[in-house]
This record gives sequence, C-alpha cells and structure tokens, in this order.
Amino acid sequence: MADASTKLAEGQILEAINLGNLSLPEETYLKIIENKTARFFAACALGATIAAGAPPENVRKNLTDFAYNLGMAFQITDDILDIVGDQKKIGKPVLTDIRHSAITLPIIVALRNASSAKRKVLTDALRGGAQDMIEPDLLRSVFIETNAIDYSFDMARKYTEKAMESLRGVQANRLTSTS
Repeated sequence: MADASTKLAEGQILEAINLGNLSLPEETYLKIIENKTARFFAACALGATIAAGAPPENVRKNLTDFAYNLGMAFQITDDILDIVGDQKKIGKPVLTDIRHSAITLPIIVALRNASSAKRKVLTDALRGGAQDMIEPDLLRSVFIETNAIDYSFDMARKYTEKAMESLRGVQANRLTSTS
C-alpha cells in the first residue's frame, strides 16, 4: 500500500504539472492514470490475495494484473463520462476536467484530430475563459466529430479485455463453513 500511495502521489503531481498542457502526449496521460488509479487497484487486489492466502505463483499475479487493467479501463471510462455522461445518472458534475484544464485521453484525441475551428472551441474552454460560457453540447460535438469518444472507449475496451485475459487459469475457490 505504501508503494501504491507513493505512485498515486507521483501521478497526482504529474497531472498537476501538466494541467493545461495542450500538447500532453498520450503516453504521459497513460502514466498519470497508471499511477493514480491502476496501481492503486492492483495494490488493493494484491492485499486481498495475500489476506485470502492465495498462492503467489500465479493467482496473486493474475488477480493483480486483472485489477491493474480494470483500473486503467475504469479511469478512461470515467474521463469519457466526464464529457458525455448525464450528471444525474453519474452523480457528479460533468465537464469538470475541462473546467480544471485536466488533459484526459478524450481531450488529447480531440485536440489531435480537430479542425482549427473545433480545436479553438476546445482550447478556449480548456484555457478557462468565461466558465459560464462553456456550451456543453458544442463541446460534446467536438469530441464526437473527432472520434475522441470512440477511440477512448476502444482503449478502455482493450484494457478490459486484458483484465479478463488475466483471469484465465485462475480457479474460483469457495469458502466452506465449518459450523
């Protein structure tokens, strides 16, 4: 847990120093979410497998890999929902990343693929002009037209598939009651 906490802090710092960095490479974004989310998920899984007495040779590794990849998929999906989600359904405000100039995978892809006019809409929103002037429908159209949402969902799907692949060969164990 200490290692995961250290990585979480590193990820948070890396994200903070890159707020508003419109040329953030996709690899750096992936490193941020790896440290902030995926490694934490993996540490929790490792702790659970140790507490359950799982054999270290494959079960611990497989379940830790499962949690890591699930954490990557989770964070990418959360970043997508920040753009296209319904605030009432997801239980938190949307477009928060844009309001805070946090660069996420959908934003990276939209900036990379947008026409100059659409890029200006997005960069103006990210630079925090008049926050009350952000037009959610216009912003969402930029992400959809640039295939940023589809690309991000595909990436999340790949991590989900990796997570599921990690479970191959792991036998389900049932606790039996001795009472």
